Amino acid sequence: LSLPVAAGLSGNENAVSASSAESPAVPASDENAGQDSGQDGAAKPKESKLHILVAEDIELNAEILVEILCEQGFRADVARNGQIALDMIKASRPFEYDLILMDCQMPVMNGYEATKAIRALDRPDAKSIKIFACTANIFDEDRQNALDCGMNDFLTKPIDIAVLLDLLSMI
Repeated sequence: LSLPVAAGLSGNENAVSASSAESPAVPASDENAGQDSGQDGAAKPKESKLHILVAEDIELNAEILVEILCEQGFRADVARNGQIALDMIKASRPFEYDLILMDCQMPVMNGYEATKAIRALDRPDAKSIKIFACTANIFDEDRQNALDCGMNDFLTKPIDIAVLLDLLSMI
C-alpha cells in the first residue's frame, strides 16, 4: 500500500488533530508529558502509541496519511506548511511529539527551512525529535539535503506504508 501523491488540491492553513478510536484526541496530562518506555522501564501502553506531526500541504495526502496512522493506533496532528509545523512545535510541551513527517516542498516555509528552525529552538527535544523527510524527489542530493538540514530519515513519495510502519516500529 502506498500513499498517493495528489496534485492540484490546496488545504486550508489550519492545524488539524486526529487520533484512533483507541487513543482519543485528548491532550495528555502534564504529569505524563515526556514519558516513554525509557524513563521508568515500563513499555508504553498500546493506546499511547507515537504522537506524530504530519507537515503536509496537500490536503488529500494529509488526510490519507492521518487515516492510516490512526488505524494503526498512532495519534496525528497536521500542519499545512512548515511555518505552522514550527509554530505547533513551539506551542507544544517538550517531547509531546515523537516524530515529524515533513513534506519538503510546502508553501510559506518548506520542510528544509522548518527542520533547521526546529533544530535551532532552545528546548530539550529540539535536537532529538525524529524528523523524516517526505518528498517525491529521489536523487542522492535530495537525500543529502534532508540529512544536512537535520532530518533523520528520508521517505519517497508515494510513501510506502509498509516501510513507514516498519520505521515507526523502531522509534
